Amino acid sequence: DPARCLGSSYLVLPYLSRKKMKIPPPERETSAEHTLTPTTPNVQRHVTRHYIPMDSMRHDFPPVNDGDEQVSEASSPFSFFSTAISLVFTVFLLPLHLLSHLGTGRGRARLLRSWEEAKLVVDDGDRDARDEAVQSEAAQTSAEQSAPSGSIGDKVMCANCYGRATTGGKLRHCGRCRATRYCSKACASAHWASHKPACESACRIRRTHEEAVAAQEGHGGPRKKDHSQFENNIFAWFFAVPGLRNEMLLLAWNYRHETPLIRAHTTHDDVDGSRTRLEMISRDKWEQDARFVATFGVDARIGLQRMFGESTFCQDTQYVCMGSRQIPDLVDGGILLRQSIGLMSFDEGTITIRGAAIVKALTAATRVEDVVDAFAWLGKMPQDLSNAQGQGVVHALRERSTRVHGCTTPQGSAPISTTRAFNNEVAIVMMRTLRLEFTIRLTGLRSAAHLNGREGVVRDLDSANWLDSERWNVRLEDGKNVSVKAAHIVHIRRGDYRREQRPNEYQ
Repeated sequence: DPARCLGSSYLVLPYLSRKKMKIPPPERETSAEHTLTPTTPNVQRHVTRHYIPMDSMRHDFPPVNDGDEQVSEASSPFSFFSTAISLVFTVFLLPLHLLSHLGTGRGRARLLRSWEEAKLVVDDGDRDARDEAVQSEAAQTSAEQSAPSGSIGDKVMCANCYGRATTGGKLRHCGRCRATRYCSKACASAHWASHKPACESACRIRRTHEEAVAAQEGHGGPRKKDHSQFENNIFAWFFAVPGLRNEMLLLAWNYRHETPLIRAHTTHDDVDGSRTRLEMISRDKWEQDARFVATFGVDARIGLQRMFGESTFCQDTQYVCMGSRQIPDLVDGGILLRQSIGLMSFDEGTITIRGAAIVKALTAATRVEDVVDAFAWLGKMPQDLSNAQGQGVVHALRERSTRVHGCTTPQGSAPISTTRAFNNEVAIVMMRTLRLEFTIRLTGLRSAAHLNGREGVVRDLDSANWLDSERWNVRLEDGKNVSVKAAHIVHIRRGDYRREQRPNEYQ
């Protein structure tokens, strides 16, 4: 249940610092626990403090106010700092979760990014692009969020001179990225050399994201105006990906004796879930491996130890999963990393676990009782498969058992005889209902004997005629598509269950 997820953490990752500058990994404080009071029962939220050493800051950020260009205390927006460089050091030595006192998230990220850009060596010869950006600035008023009087960052500043808008005045946005603000055209022109890579990055992210969202909306995904709200609930986003929840549940069930953490993660440009990957992190790794702490923080380990250590936790009824998703900051041109840890129940996936067990039995032997179990299971499932007359899949399978496979099937009941080919078909239908891949190996082919032993994934029937078609489309590992009868396939397990990849589909 997404409502039971254990909090979220946000981390701004400046998009430019990856290629242009090197910042040492943050040192995490491990001497104390930082646990906020839960807002609901059985919910704990953990906050990790991150620091960047003073020595690294002095090395990576040279003074920017050489010579006579000192920042006047009277004109500085932060009168208690004597120079601009002391402001940089003080800001970066604050824990990231305390940077909220610097004002809005956009203003904070913009301030940090501005100092990162100080080391960028950029060709400022693109005068046409610079003039275009300056001339197309939109005179918009930035939305200033309320803050206590006199607090740091209660006003949005110019990215070049760090001045604030005068009374009744407005800060202007860059006309290309619509993110960075300036107090005048002169500041925009002077700052272009440093702002150019950030501007191009923000424009590229915005354009890619908007195109992907528009394409996904055309295939039944969330509307553009609802997309950001839809993204805010991490687990709701992951569970909307067809088959992902079943894939996650079966992965947790198969490794439940290792008390694992099941992690789903994806990139910022994944709007339909096609790039989402699952990872099983066993207890010996999340509890003892130093790389886990280096990646997720010590508080994540402490939280997992508490969750698995609860007297009410049972590995046969519950599992723990983490959702990690990058969210594009379309205004600041950066990436937000959003993570949530949730305690899930196997009770919600009982029918999925039961279905996987029936498929295993169907493909291992040709017993009638397995077919009876499969028909009973399919009768309880909401179906998205139907024949041309709109009849249910169970009715269609009864018809196929007689017309295609020659099985004896009384009216309105399961077959009383079966074949390996029919068992394969029933198993295929069950796996497609779960939106999971049915992996196979070809065998017994005569006219195409060179394909025997090849492995692939069953896609769908080779004909629109659900009742009479004998062949199934199979996509081999090399991408080649072949059409074969169900009698010439053998179900195999290649590692863990994987969800189906159906193009242009969203659910």
